[in-house]
Amino acid sequence: MKNVNSYLILVKKYFKKLKTKLFAEVFLENYNNRNIYIRIDFFKKARVFKLSFIDLEHIESNDISVWINSCNVEPNSIFLLENIFNNLKIQNTSTKDSNYRVTINANVKSSIHLEFNRFLPLDLYSLTDFFIVIFNNCPKKYEGFFFELISLIIGNSSEFTYNDEIKFDILKTNLKNLFINEDIKKGNEYYKEGLIKFLEKIENKYYAIIEGVETYVVIIEYDEKENIMKVYSNCPCNFYCKHVAAIIIAIRDNYEKRFYKLTYDSEKNSFLEKLIHYKFFLCIGVQNEGLKILSKDGNIEIAPLLDINNKCSWSVIEDDDKKSLSKRIKAITLKNSLK
Repeated sequence: MKNVNSYLILVKKYFKKLKTKLFAEVFLENYNNRNIYIRIDFFKKARVFKLSFIDLEHIESNDISVWINSCNVEPNSIFLLENIFNNLKIQNTSTKDSNYRVTINANVKSSIHLEFNRFLPLDLYSLTDFFIVIFNNCPKKYEGFFFELISLIIGNSSEFTYNDEIKFDILKTNLKNLFINEDIKKGNEYYKEGLIKFLEKIENKYYAIIEGVETYVVIIEYDEKENIMKVYSNCPCNFYCKHVAAIIIAIRDNYEKRFYKLTYDSEKNSFLEKLIHYKFFLCIGVQNEGLKILSKDGNIEIAPLLDINNKCSWSVIEDDDKKSLSKRIKAITLKNSLK
């Protein structure tokens, strides 16, 4: 990854030479492995407000003017933003222990500095209109950032699970390019402590289950030719968390623990619509009288083991050496047949 901070310094120097007055700026730093800088300035000579945005990853030379895109902002929008910032109850926040952050600075009656990770916090919900103005004036391809930023506010943060594709050699690239040191350390501990209960590569994806305080799912889609990686994790932390680090460490150590695999004999059961569209289903065990199945969304679903007639329509096509799953299913089926 480029040294985006050096380019950010060049961008700010460029605007300083223009002698503009900064109204507000947003920096999406390492946000889904992107570095986007957006600012609104007042151009004194033209007496207009302009929004400028730049993808710091795409800068190829020190001539910053070539890489900046700008457009005028309506005065009514500026008036709206002034009211938002002047009435903001929280004026200063700081993000701790994270390389992934959103930073907002605004020059209004009192200087405002805000930092947060990934999702706009609920206590800063009034900034939603600020982001609407920002991203309404950015190219359409950036609107995904907007919906992710405010997803806690609109209640759909669970939809933002897969990270953007990134260039990353899963076997060779330095882990520090993606993870903070603490997460690398924790990930190594998780692996050594045997918390990775399942890890298997199927086609172009690594599927993994880590048992901790909760059950965590990690799915890594990987293009071996292009070294392109896409990550899913149901951990509430950032995408590149300690659980993902643990899986990559395990992959590099050639660790594998295959999933139980099942087929279902009836195609009429609506539950199948929720599951991954393979010829078989990945299973991690039994809970009460249900099978813990990994769904296509990366969630663990509980599928009824028996139908209304207490018959089992599931067939185990891959078990462990001890036939643990087959024995458990047989015991539950036998117990219910005697009722």
